Amino acid sequence: MLLKLRDEGVRLPDAAVALSPWTDLALTGGSLQQNAEADPMLRGSKGARLASYYLAGDPRTPYASPLYADPTGLPPTLIQVGSEEILLDDSVSMAERMRAAGCQVELEIWPRVPYTWQVWAQILPEARAALERIGAFVQSKVEPQAMR
Repeated sequence: MLLKLRDEGVRLPDAAVALSPWTDLALTGGSLQQNAEADPMLRGSKGARLASYYLAGDPRTPYASPLYADPTGLPPTLIQVGSEEILLDDSVSMAERMRAAGCQVELEIWPRVPYTWQVWAQILPEARAALERIGAFVQSKVEPQAMR
């Protein structure tokens, strides 16, 4: 979404947060296989089927798979991902690509948490901590006048 907004000349937000982002629908990340048994929410074998539901062509199309895009000009971004997720490599590779393009990006790899654990804030202390971290990141990046 941020790439499309940038390419259309729309003002981008002051910051972005990505939770366990799927950035490579070509399914090239090694964590798809390495973490397939450990990831309780997503199983590697479903990836190709899920990608086919979303795609209408090449899985390396930048708007579908931002890992293959030029991220130059994207806003400061916080990426949170679990250490045992099948999407771990998607997050790591995207953060590396953003850094190489001069973007400000913070990658947090949280140990032994499930895919998008942040939604479990009512029962997981790690989820509450992740949400607090997201709030602190956004507050540190958003212009004060925009918060009124």
